[in-house]
Amino acid sequence: MSNYLAIATVTAVLRQMLDDAVKVDVGAIEVTTLPPDDLSLKNDKARLNLYLYHVTPSAAWRNADLPTRRADGSQALKSQLGLNLHYLVTAYGKTAKDDPEVHRVLGSAIRVLHEQPVLTRDAIRARLAENSLDASDLAEQIEMVKLTLQSLTIEELSKLWSVFFQTPYRISMAYEVSVVLIDGKEAPRPSLPVRDRNVYVLPFRRPVIREVDPQIIECTPGAKITLKGQNMSADDVSIRFGTIETVPDPPLNDDHLAVTLPTGLRAGVNTVQVIHRLDMGTPPTLHRGFESNVSAFILAPRIATPPPYSVKRGSTLTLDCDPPIGRAQRAALLVGEHEIEIPARSATGPATTMSFDFPIPEDFPAGTYLIRLRVDGAESALQVDPDPQNLAYIGPLLEVTV
Repeated sequence: MSNYLAIATVTAVLRQMLDDAVKVDVGAIEVTTLPPDDLSLKNDKARLNLYLYHVTPSAAWRNADLPTRRADGSQALKSQLGLNLHYLVTAYGKTAKDDPEVHRVLGSAIRVLHEQPVLTRDAIRARLAENSLDASDLAEQIEMVKLTLQSLTIEELSKLWSVFFQTPYRISMAYEVSVVLIDGKEAPRPSLPVRDRNVYVLPFRRPVIREVDPQIIECTPGAKITLKGQNMSADDVSIRFGTIETVPDPPLNDDHLAVTLPTGLRAGVNTVQVIHRLDMGTPPTLHRGFESNVSAFILAPRIATPPPYSVKRGSTLTLDCDPPIGRAQRAALLVGEHEIEIPARSATGPATTMSFDFPIPEDFPAGTYLIRLRVDGAESALQVDPDPQNLAYIGPLLEVTV
């Protein structure tokens, strides 16, 4: 790589190459590095002008140093920038119409640049001292500096010369110099050496959940769901319910997994996902591996207060429920075709609760009703008559008295 003097070094070396060649071919011809609109470039003598008119990033080296910084912002690699330099070589004669002189000067310049399309390390080193560029280390960069003749159309030449205000066009050639690598000055913090290298080749076996059975399950002790799909089994399998993780019940099958619902789930819609972790490293530790798609199921609440249930209208019915209901969850008691919502809970109260008070209106019709607890749209289950010939619901029942 090279330091900030790289661009000046390229210009100085090219100027010296052209100066040496043109003096031999044409004679005492001055080689300058002035902008074409400089007033000193007038038709009083033959000369050759080398002008750096454009600098572009090298597409091949643009991302070669990424990433240069670690996650904490410290520098991991020394930054480097690859540049392409674009030069305009213009010949001048003693007069504006002195074409033979101009052609000889330009022909000599084209010859030497075509004959020496690479700036060798020795050529660069030989010209550093005479151009006061001893601190330049362009000769040490990993890639050689190469010259390429550019074919500019009349339109491109017109646009290029139009930027030089009131400057008459002179016959010119364009060259691209590639690549110049400029290093940053900041030294990266050294990293510790790698103690061990581990290479793992594994087939891509992402688990896929196609069905959750049952889709609606009541919250009872030991309740289980079955995840059906493919690529379910692995050396390390865990089941993620939202932010809660647990392990599946043995045995593990590739097309289905049974899992006991963990404590801490809320009534309503819950998500489930299969996680495969990989045991890698020295010493072996679990790393993130494959994760399945996310599926949903409904956890229905359960009235935990044992029957019978009886209440006078105008009083309060207190019921326990399972699982605990969060402060932000919507809960209501369905009494027959009537819905009784619980009063708003205090924001400073407990985050979850298992006991609720349902106020029974004074004008509530007396009678016996089927009751259900609804939490975030999930309703507790009704009891079905065990007689297969009778499809009626038989409980739980609430008696409302006068």
